[in-house]
Formats: sequence, C-alpha cells, structure tokens
Amino acid sequence: MAPQASRMNLRYRAAAKLDIQEARDWYRAISPALEARFADAIVNTLTIALDHPRAFPVVRRDDVRRAVVSGFPYQVFYRLRNGDLIVIAVTHSSRHPRSWQRRR
Repeated sequence: MAPQASRMNLRYRAAAKLDIQEARDWYRAISPALEARFADAIVNTLTIALDHPRAFPVVRRDDVRRAVVSGFPYQVFYRLRNGDLIVIAVTHSSRHPRSWQRRR
C-alpha cells in the first residue's frame, strides 16, 4: 500500500524498499496486527511528506530530510529532486546514522 502523490512523484531507492520490508517482517513475526499498524504509519508519514515536502527538517547538507514515523521508533530519510520525493532509507532510530548515509 502506497500513498497517492498529488503533486510529487514518490520513488524508493531499492535499499529503502528493503528497509521497509525487513521492518514489516519483524513486526509480522510479533503480530500481524502490529505489522499492519506499522505499514499504515509508514503510509501516513509518506502522505504527509508528499503533501508538505519541506515540512520536515534537513538533516544533511545534500538536502536529505528526516520524517519521524508516528508510533514507531523509525524515521524516513528522503530527498526532493525534480518533482520527485525519493525515499533513501527507513531506519530504526537506534541505528547509527552511518548505516544509511552512504546512500544516494
């Protein structure tokens, strides 16, 4: 399930898709209902980012922004480029920032 972009195109780097799938798998192992809540939280976060792409703070000099996922210890890192919102990483907040910073 992915949010529908009205003005911007939503794109995912392959590593970001893998990040989301790994988190969903982990939550599914605990409870399918928890996995569904996590998936909804990701969709809600991305919908807000699409509706208000500059609302989240820039966290890196190359204009990478961070949106915190409500209700879960995850954050979405994205960049705005040529009308696209590009999801670079979706990481647990306890992971070291270097784990995703080499991604472009």
